[in-house]
Amino acid sequence: DEMLFSAKPHRDSWYSDLFRELPEEQHLRFRTEWLDACREMGAKKVWLCVHGSGPDGDTADWDASASDDNALHSGNSPMASYIVAVSATDGRPVTWYRNEGGTVDSHALQETVAFMASYGLDVEGAIMDPCFCTPGVVQSLKAAHMDYVMGMPRGADGFRNMLGRHRDRIRMHTQYLVGRGGIFGISGEEQLWAAHEDRGVVNLYFSSSDESAQAIEMISKVWKIMDEAQAAIQQGKEPYLPSEMEKYFVIERDQNRQAVRILHDDETLDDDLQSKGFFGILSSKDFGAQKVLELYHLRDWAEIPCIMLDAQEG
Repeated sequence: DEMLFSAKPHRDSWYSDLFRELPEEQHLRFRTEWLDACREMGAKKVWLCVHGSGPDGDTADWDASASDDNALHSGNSPMASYIVAVSATDGRPVTWYRNEGGTVDSHALQETVAFMASYGLDVEGAIMDPCFCTPGVVQSLKAAHMDYVMGMPRGADGFRNMLGRHRDRIRMHTQYLVGRGGIFGISGEEQLWAAHEDRGVVNLYFSSSDESAQAIEMISKVWKIMDEAQAAIQQGKEPYLPSEMEKYFVIERDQNRQAVRILHDDETLDDDLQSKGFFGILSSKDFGAQKVLELYHLRDWAEIPCIMLDAQEG
């Protein structure tokens, strides 16, 4: 067999047709030979990047009440997820696994650890998308004695508590800089969910570049809703406010409960604007805010290959 390289890549459909023609043995051979090559290039330790099929940072469609200790899953998602082993030193993808149904369980992770060990590679832990940040997943990883780093949804209690305590403390204060990209960070132990006793290390970050973009986007959305609502009021109609945006507005009504004017709630809007640019990463132990951010960015090296594989393998 030969591996051929082309200066001009084909369309995804071309690769899909090719991969469908290849027997599973050739898929496995390619992965194992690439794994050998990575080891020869100096790879000794890897992190397992687990990519879910749900929207990054959104747990609304994900099972947050997983009672099965082995369940690391995304509810009833019909899509796929990937486990990608990446080099701990440079983020180079070493090998990958595709899981149908967006499901990844602790047994799959343990089997991956054993497989990596058979090639002389140590698994340092798992790096996971925010959609996996649920009590069931955290408990399962603890039971497997596996370190982890995972994004946190903004609605998680641990993130909100950390934000409330340290928001003003770290914003634009150089002692909390964790890199040259204008990112500030701090770590601390928090109760992760109000309804569960699980505690973990929450790493809170502020991105100065993201703050402006997110604030402008939010202000534009608020003003657009106000304009549309005021136009409806002038036509004698009840203004429509998206449920997630209702808290930012006050509707003045006459004695007949007819809407006559809409105003924005300055206090609520200002408070939320002050929280723009912040994000959280949960870790199994206190690696330090800078180290956690570096580890989480290892997934960046695997994310694009995952998207390509999903499109090309069909």
